[in-house]
Amino acid sequence: MAAAWAGQLAPLAARFPGLRVTGRRAVVNAQAELITAQSSYANNLLIGVIAILAAVALVSTLVMATVERRESVRLLARVGAAAGAASVLVVSKALTGTWAPYVTWLSPLAIVSVVLVLTALSVFGPTTWILAAAEDNPGPRRGSGRTRSPGRHRVG
Repeated sequence: MAAAWAGQLAPLAARFPGLRVTGRRAVVNAQAELITAQSSYANNLLIGVIAILAAVALVSTLVMATVERRESVRLLARVGAAAGAASVLVVSKALTGTWAPYVTWLSPLAIVSVVLVLTALSVFGPTTWILAAAEDNPGPRRGSGRTRSPGRHRVG
C-alpha cells in the first residue's frame, strides 16, 4: 500500500519540492493551533486597546482636576508658598475637600485596621488550613527512614 502511495505522490513531490504528506489529525491540529494563535493575538490586541483607553481617561481626568485648581495654585505661588507646600495643599483639597491639611484620626485608623485584618487573614487563614490538612492526613514520621507510597499499604 505504501509503495502505491509513493508512486502516486512522486510526480507531486517533483512538482512541489518540500511537500510533506500528513494525516487528517495533523491537519486538524495545525488548524486548531492557527485559530488559537489568532484568537490569542486578538485578545492581546483588545486588552492593549482597553489599557490605552483607560490610560487616556486617567490622564484626562487628572489634567482636568489640575486645570480646575489652576487659579488656586497660582494664588498660592503669588503669596509665596513653596512648591512642596502647594502640592500638600492641593492633595489635601482633593482628599478632604478643604484647603486645611487636616485629616481626622478616624480615616487613617480605619485604613490601617482594614490592612492589618486583611494581612492577618491572608497569612493565618491558609496556614491554618494547611496545618489542619496535615493533621488529618499525616505523612511519614521524621527519622524513621521509611516512607509510605501512596496507594500501598505497609505490611508488618
